[in-house]
Amino acid sequence: MGALVGWFAHSNRALVDQLHAAEENDFLTGLLNTRAFDTVLSARVELGRPFGLILADVDNLKEINDQEGHAVGNDLLRRVADVLRRSLPGQDQLARIGGDEFAVITSAPGTEAVRAVCSRLTAKLAEEGLSMSFGWAVCPRDGSSSLLLFRAADERLYAQKLIRSRFSAAEIVDLPSRAERLKLRARSG
Repeated sequence: MGALVGWFAHSNRALVDQLHAAEENDFLTGLLNTRAFDTVLSARVELGRPFGLILADVDNLKEINDQEGHAVGNDLLRRVADVLRRSLPGQDQLARIGGDEFAVITSAPGTEAVRAVCSRLTAKLAEEGLSMSFGWAVCPRDGSSSLLLFRAADERLYAQKLIRSRFSAAEIVDLPSRAERLKLRARSG
């Protein structure tokens, strides 16, 4: 009887642990989910020490899902999560907070340090053939609440997405080579 009770208690504890992990982690990437991230962000704000919030959005995921299927898109999200996880220090908190949106709470101490983290992540992703847009905010400079920080980071993310879309949609004009410029000068003068 004692063995049965012991087995049941052990099995029940394992089930509780699994439920707890499912409650806090994103099912696809294993990263923190939105609910857990919000809790961590609020706790970090309450500490009152400077930190950075980074929001990131996978570029062109909708097109990939539409053209190649959601299984390919899900694999892409897993790859992005893996690159981000490997590229961040252990004390930074990483989460998937939406379909193609990720968030980082970094201990980077100021604006330039947080921007450097974004640049480093951009480079690491590019090495793997991946692309994301980033927005960031620094506490307390950009706000002293989770909501204000999130808004500031989201506005910067939106601005970067807008700039990228306009830049990539712009017509690319080939500049004349040096030889062509010399020919043009010779004709006109």
